[in-house]
Amino acid sequence: MNWKDLRTALASEIRSGARPAGSELPPQAMLARDFGVSRHVVRRALASLLADGLIESRQGARAVVAMTHVELPVSTRTRFSAAMVQLGLRGQAELLSHRRRLPPTDIARHLGLPRIVPVEVVEILRRIGDRPVSVSRHYFSPRSVSRLPTLSRDNPGVTTALRAVGIVDFLRSDTLVTSRLPTLQESQVLGIGRHTPVIAATGCNTLPDGTPIEVSDSVFPSDSVTLVFRFAG
Repeated sequence: MNWKDLRTALASEIRSGARPAGSELPPQAMLARDFGVSRHVVRRALASLLADGLIESRQGARAVVAMTHVELPVSTRTRFSAAMVQLGLRGQAELLSHRRRLPPTDIARHLGLPRIVPVEVVEILRRIGDRPVSVSRHYFSPRSVSRLPTLSRDNPGVTTALRAVGIVDFLRSDTLVTSRLPTLQESQVLGIGRHTPVIAATGCNTLPDGTPIEVSDSVFPSDSVTLVFRFAG
């Protein structure tokens, strides 16, 4: 097997989804062993995949399968986990923090609360494959959600948490979208440069009767995520 054959084999695995977007490629030594080729052949094949945009190199780390622009739907029922299933992608979520704090002024206004009323805040990092695609802060109204259950660090689903307190359905009333540069923390968590623009989306979820229950403040890297607004016709 020469480097072109290896490149073809790896490209086929990437395009078929056997190596999902955002996943790390094995070390070069492992690839050489698995395919019975030399390290030189592996390097040539990886260089070709990199030039064609099928993989991305990261300083001090293994190459990862490049992620095409993912279109995340925004609708009256916006659910990250459901969107991942619909897109055929491997979505993951990680709980970063869960605490009570005073909400920012604009969040308090969305929730219809005085600024001095503390609310539960859940911060979640979401990934597709191994690549971060959003970091979100979820602010819950104490008028509708008196107390959230303890969230799993590795599966902190907002929909699941709301069901646990008796809220089986909720609607997105509005979403405000802007663009800006990331904060230092956001760039570190999302693994992007400080000069990579992000999409910032603030969405208000309500009960079917319009009572606010939760406001999400989400940040997405603009080089890999597109928000698609879908309306019932």
